Amino acid sequence: MFFVGYGSSDGGEEARENRVRKRAKAAEQLQLEERRYARKIMQLMREIKATVYTNAAMVDEVSRLNIAIVKAEAENKMIIRRLRTHERNRIRRIKNQQNREIAQAAALAKRQPSPSSEPLAENSPN
Repeated sequence: MFFVGYGSSDGGEEARENRVRKRAKAAEQLQLEERRYARKIMQLMREIKATVYTNAAMVDEVSRLNIAIVKAEAENKMIIRRLRTHERNRIRRIKNQQNREIAQAAALAKRQPSPSSEPLAENSPN
């Protein structure tokens, strides 16, 4: 008494072939997944490199801008110092000019006799 599928050589070989096919399919699926992951990894690596280069470029730009800012601040401070010096000298010149004018007016006042100090006899016609 033989049952169908048991004890016959055809059924055992078919089962083995099915197992081999299933293993082959599983291996193919693993290879496909590995390829997908390899592609994803390569894509991520490219994106990381691009990001690193972009960040490096941004860092360079930021450092260049910081240097420009520091340079501009130094120039502004120098210009402010020069302006203060110029204004201080201008005020000093104006005050000196005013003092000279006051001194000249005082000197003229000393040289010219006042009208009350002139003798009246000299001016009378006799």
